[in-house]
Amino acid sequence: MNVKELIEKLKTLDQALPVVCYYDDEDGVCLMELDHVDASDAEITRNDDGSISGKFQRGPESQKVAFIHVTCG
Repeated sequence: MNVKELIEKLKTLDQALPVVCYYDDEDGVCLMELDHVDASDAEITRNDDGSISGKFQRGPESQKVAFIHVTCG
């Protein structure tokens, strides 16, 4: 998903709603709060198992990426 797609989806919601992120794992659902949003240079790769990993750095393989930092707090 890119920033434009995220904005379009968020526009369909009540603008006063709080935003909560979540993911499912074997122990159930983990809820997270948004801490901040920013952009940074990063090298993002997709692993053989389909997961992604990355490094916050500028280099020949880096690109500008929007990041949403979440916290379990």
